[in-house]
Amino acid sequence: MDIDYSSRILLRLTEPRFQGLGKVNPRIAVYSQARTLSPALAARILNLTAQLNLGTEMLAELEMQRPGTLYSSSESSIEFIGPVSRRALNFVNQSARGHVIDFSLTFRGLLLARESTDGQFHVLPANLSSDEWHYIDIATNPNSAQLTKSLWLHSVLEPVGYDQFVELEFQVPSGAAGWAKAFALLKSAEEKYVLGDDPGVFLQCRGMVEALEGYPKDILNFLPDGSKRTKLDDLFKEAGQFFHAGRHVSQTGPNQGTFDVSHADTEFALVLAKTLLAYYARLRNIAEGKEGA
Repeated sequence: MDIDYSSRILLRLTEPRFQGLGKVNPRIAVYSQARTLSPALAARILNLTAQLNLGTEMLAELEMQRPGTLYSSSESSIEFIGPVSRRALNFVNQSARGHVIDFSLTFRGLLLARESTDGQFHVLPANLSSDEWHYIDIATNPNSAQLTKSLWLHSVLEPVGYDQFVELEFQVPSGAAGWAKAFALLKSAEEKYVLGDDPGVFLQCRGMVEALEGYPKDILNFLPDGSKRTKLDDLFKEAGQFFHAGRHVSQTGPNQGTFDVSHADTEFALVLAKTLLAYYARLRNIAEGKEGA
């Protein structure tokens, strides 16, 4: 990535590293190393922002940390931090396809630049005198900043506590056998969704239902109301069959399904699985006397 002026490169930045920060007010940090391409050139950044885009959509505006830093031909750290909305995070997850996300970073700001007369080649425009500091307004073209979906998941989404679509809070039912496995499979389904593995989401959601105690006929056998229990058992069973039918797009082999899954199908499956597990947890806690009905 380059910070340039009149097609002249003032600073070159290494491949950026992305990091999510904060669960209450999510932020994105972008870390890099910057240097001038000439030993004769020095640049002091007074202020600098980096606009993070995916396609034509702006996701976040990041502020440079430690303004006033002086950069030379030796690499020095440069970092940008700014708030990011959950809507923006959700947009990335829904829009990005493939294994790599093609972000772009556009820089705007003001710096001081000075170039000595003994340089082998001249970087600054000829009308700017050597051995003097000059104010330069920065407004770059977009710089490509690619990130794999795996790094997006583990470096950005997980640190900010991002939860797909809806956030469901519930107390873990201590007496439920298979609960830990069911919850782990649901988290795996979230990961599969972020990585773009739609059939894998269905497979993990199906496993979540199968992991619940009493599957397939008596998942809710702790409920005293027989009619309600029967209807809810049927609901869980039907959901499990839906997850099973879409768990794989292959028409042959052990994982074949009965319909091809789209990304919209996957969104619905993940929300359904979360809702079922949250409801199951609450019913279980009521039965164990941990909360009121």
